[in-house]
Amino acid sequence: LDVGGRRGTRNLALRLVASRAAGIPLAPKAKKIAKSNWSRDLTHEQLTYSARDAWLGAVVFEGLKTETGFLAAATAAINAQIPIAELSELASKRRTLKVQMRQLDRDVPA
Repeated sequence: LDVGGRRGTRNLALRLVASRAAGIPLAPKAKKIAKSNWSRDLTHEQLTYSARDAWLGAVVFEGLKTETGFLAAATAAINAQIPIAELSELASKRRTLKVQMRQLDRDVPA
């Protein structure tokens, strides 16, 4: 996640913000792990990757919450999110539709 400007012109990456908030340099995250299969049992590398994200999110939040208006904006953004139950229902409907589409594809004569 980058902030500001068009792609290629942004100077402020989330990694830089997190690095400043944590007070330590952060290496770039491994694209190989990011693009790996997260639908199976997670590997040690995937768990480490996600733990780093969770920890840095908390560090950045702690650093930003003193900013004027940040907590109100964060609360509004969280409240605007779709509830988990609704997301789960949408995912279930999507899976059902995909199965139906595959069946229709099979039923169409070539």
